[in-house]
Amino acid sequence: MKTIVCRLDLGQTRVSGYTLYDEITCEFQETTPREVKELIKRNQVNGLKLVNGDIELDTEGFNQMNLIVKSAVGKYRNLYPADTMVNCTYAVVRVIETNNGRIYETVNNRCARVKITPERLKMLIEIKGYVAGVRLVEGKIEICKGVSILDKRANNEQTDDQSYHAVPEVEQLLEGTPVVTELVSFEADNNNLRCEQSLTDVNTEENKEDDPSKEQVDEQKKVCERKTKKNKK
Repeated sequence: MKTIVCRLDLGQTRVSGYTLYDEITCEFQETTPREVKELIKRNQVNGLKLVNGDIELDTEGFNQMNLIVKSAVGKYRNLYPADTMVNCTYAVVRVIETNNGRIYETVNNRCARVKITPERLKMLIEIKGYVAGVRLVEGKIEICKGVSILDKRANNEQTDDQSYHAVPEVEQLLEGTPVVTELVSFEADNNNLRCEQSLTDVNTEENKEDDPSKEQVDEQKKVCERKTKKNKK
């Protein structure tokens, strides 16, 4: 699952993209509006939704009440007008259950990922106001849909959450891994194996009246060596 971090604008008018946090890779990814729309359609983005084909904040589902817009290096503004200028917003992306209580993993528009206690999270909500992914109801923290839960308590069989089982996304990351050297080595080993097998067949072939001569065996070895050298190149 990905979570909205901030919007990227060219100047004050044109939307160029969005910065999303990917929970699987722990990366902050810059994504075009078209790509974001496709992700929203597949329910893979927290904090955003489509309304008549336009990207809007998901205020009901993820409590994304406002968003920071980055228009240049070090220049931030609020998407919606606010009483006070807020230059940093937060989103809870994961809740970690431990033997000592809950820990909340948060990200902000400055590409920071921080784990905080419930007490500090409450203070952050009360002071900053803009914390997506959770709600403060009657002094208690309620988790919004889309926030994953990781149980690390002792004697608990759950060691990971559903977000870490998105195998297709991980496989996409591995598609570009260079494996040419391993394949060449593997092919060379196979050739050696075939050569050895061929020599064995020459020596042990059934229904053969005479054993092969020394010259035939030497010639077969030379052919196998040439094939192996050629494949290694």
